This record gives sequence, structure tokens and C-alpha cells, in this order.
Amino acid sequence: MTTVEELNKVTELVKQKAKIIAESGEECMPVIFALNEKGLTVIGTYITEQSKRVYKSAIQEVLRKLNADAFVSVNEGWCHTSREENDTTKRLLSGDISVSDLPPDDKKEMVMIISVINGQFSECHMADIIKTTDDRRLLCEWKRMDEVGEGRMVIKEW
Repeated sequence: MTTVEELNKVTELVKQKAKIIAESGEECMPVIFALNEKGLTVIGTYITEQSKRVYKSAIQEVLRKLNADAFVSVNEGWCHTSREENDTTKRLLSGDISVSDLPPDDKKEMVMIISVINGQFSECHMADIIKTTDDRRLLCEWKRMDEVGEGRMVIKEW
């Protein structure tokens, strides 16, 4: 069984690589690092609006087939800037609209890393991406959330 300490080592390595990729000007494509007693398996994923409907169940099935007891996922995307409970927030959480559909002032780019031990432990690390005056991308400091929230694509058990 993967320990929290082992999971944290993989998470820190993924954070280092994500910073290099984001600041090179490239996009951090969605990747999952599945851990089991034999080691690490890297799974590249491609997410479309249509695949979001089946993403969770598909990844859960892959994790079961790999006999994974933990994973670390990384992806780049948009984050809704408002923390208020309003109609837009409700529509985002229900999947009626996507953050990418929002106007520029209502969203920001970020990299998110989720680390999970099947049914036992989860945490999320997020870092905003800012553009410099000379149009370079910089990854801000990582912010840690102790528990991964719920969502249509959130996987905490498989």
C-alpha cells in the first residue's frame, strides 16, 4: 500500500515538472501517475467536453485494472475567480457550463495537482499562471488544500 510519504514524493516531483512545463510556454497536458506495489504507471489523458461525462468512470476502471492504490494527477485549466454562491457557480458545479465559457475577467489559468490514496486520503495543490509584461508565463506559489472537494470529475475512490 502506498503511504502518504511516498505519495508526497511523487507529488513534489510532479510539481517541479509542472513548473518547468508551464513556464516554458507549453501547456501542462492532463497526466495521471498511478501507483501500485510494482511502481508507477503514467497515463496520458485527453479531455473534451464530451469525454467529461464519462471521464470519472473510465479513469476509475483503469485504476482498478492497474491495481492502483493511489494516484497523482496534473492538468492545466481555467479556474472561476468568484467564490460566491451564485447562479454561475451553481451552473458550473452542475456541469451546465464550463469555466472556459466564462468571460476573461471571471476566470484565471492555473495548474492543479490532485493526490489520492484510494478511499483514505486526498489533497489538492493549485498554482495560478500569470503572464508577465513580456508575455511569459510564470507559475505562482503552490496552495495546498487538505481535502479534495466533490465534483463530477473528482475521483477519491475506485
